[in-house]
Amino acid sequence: YCVQEMADSTIALLLALLRGIPFLDRSVRAGAWDDHAAGMLRTVRGTRLGVVGFGRIGRAVAERALALGLEVWASDPVVPASTMEAVSVPSLSASATYAAGLAAAPDSTAFCASSATARGFAANCG
Repeated sequence: YCVQEMADSTIALLLALLRGIPFLDRSVRAGAWDDHAAGMLRTVRGTRLGVVGFGRIGRAVAERALALGLEVWASDPVVPASTMEAVSVPSLSASATYAAGLAAAPDSTAFCASSATARGFAANCG
């Protein structure tokens, strides 16, 4: 249920972060036109996305991200390594530019709360 909608929303939020839309929007709403308000903007192609939880939603997010040219890394203790390029959660959080937490396991919230190394973090944890 809602797999496609969750994947679409995750990618939409990721693109907003990559292109600095929230920061630029705040700048315009404050009456300024500061094209540097978002800092250095990243290109989409080649950005590394870490997907924590590679179930139906995680796979749908990865499919969309790959189509946009992102490098996708995934981690899920239940999914066989042959299905994805599996890395441990600490490695993933340390190396991903952005991470999407799509795991429903209770212990996944610890990763969500401590993902300070990733610049942006779109979460569906719980």
